[in-house]
Amino acid sequence: MPLNFNNRVGILTGIAGALSLSAAAGLALAKTPQAATEAPKPVAPAPPASGPSEQAAKQLLTQMAAKYKGLTSYSADGALTVKNGANSVEFTNRVAYQNGKAAVEILSPEGTSSRIFDGTNLFVTQSSDPKTYRKQKAASPMAGIQSALAQADVGLLPLLLTDSEAAAKILPPGVEKVTLDPKEGTVDGMAVQVVTASMKGGQAVFQFHIGKTDGLIHRLTIQQLKNGVEAGSLTATYQNIRLNSAIDPAKFTFTPAAGQVAQAPPPAKEPAYFDARLKKGTLPLPFSGLDTSGKPLNLAQYKGKVVLIDFWATWCGPCRAELPNVTSVYGKYKPRGFDVVGVSLDEAADKPKLVSFVQANKMPWRQVFDGGGWQSKLAKTYGVRAIPFTLLIGKDGKIAAVNPRGSDLEPAVKAALAAR
Repeated sequence: MPLNFNNRVGILTGIAGALSLSAAAGLALAKTPQAATEAPKPVAPAPPASGPSEQAAKQLLTQMAAKYKGLTSYSADGALTVKNGANSVEFTNRVAYQNGKAAVEILSPEGTSSRIFDGTNLFVTQSSDPKTYRKQKAASPMAGIQSALAQADVGLLPLLLTDSEAAAKILPPGVEKVTLDPKEGTVDGMAVQVVTASMKGGQAVFQFHIGKTDGLIHRLTIQQLKNGVEAGSLTATYQNIRLNSAIDPAKFTFTPAAGQVAQAPPPAKEPAYFDARLKKGTLPLPFSGLDTSGKPLNLAQYKGKVVLIDFWATWCGPCRAELPNVTSVYGKYKPRGFDVVGVSLDEAADKPKLVSFVQANKMPWRQVFDGGGWQSKLAKTYGVRAIPFTLLIGKDGKIAAVNPRGSDLEPAVKAALAAR
């Protein structure tokens, strides 16, 4: 996992990409700090079997989320620590939230910065460039608050403070096991209960340190693991927490300093959830594998057809939600030369479940499957780090559309079929 500790954007992006996190799950770190845009759609796991410890852990997370629901204000002092091997860097901060607005002061090795979200626009100033400030309109309150809290939080606070359904989104995608530690710990002298969530395949561990007396989050640690050894981590700590206390409204109003001028925001960048070479009008990357029956499959077998390549998994909730749309378009346009090829990111042990799911949901198209999950050959070749992800291949063998989904899928298929 390459990280550049002289580039704070690279720090967050590197770990987030390695963990395949999702903002709608409350833990999307791959956003550029200045960006105030909507995050990508979530990838949700199917719930695993519950035991007593898991039930207690999930109940504690639900109770924690309830503590934040309906708050008029929240403020805290905190720190965000990033580690990569023996290297580490820490950002200390002061966070204030009130009625959909946020103000954050951050002290980092590079200097100080302030971020103010006034409910509509995000304003950013940095001590390294005192003559300018940045202003950008947020796509939504949660996006604005998330951008304001960049470098001060890992995405959990915006979720807790702005999403009424936060309890169902706290756990990250791909969680395999959730437990409640029988031993209590402490954070800055406060007794806490610890909920541990382990990612499928052992690639990461999340630890939620929840105050025993106040029920609030006091620390969240995300560890990236490689062969069972920590390769990197993010730790957000929250101290001196104050709820529903009076905060001066002026704190959420930005006033430029004398002579300070607005700087144009950087152009928005698409998160790197797939290989950047995948663009409309280009040839797809090498594509071949074995289907669930062990027969070879490659795109040459679909020459002259319009083909949707669909990266998905049975445990992915958004993939399941998209399935009726894919099935409907398949049935409607199959007679005109349209086909679908699935690429399952299920793991080897889940093959019976995959075969059963395909049959039960009447998915007649072929599925490429090698049991590698996120490390499957095609997922790595195509740089896929979030699903569902789709590519529409035209009759000429070139990419006709990148990631067409939902209401965009049928028009893209129609256009590709009509092309000469």
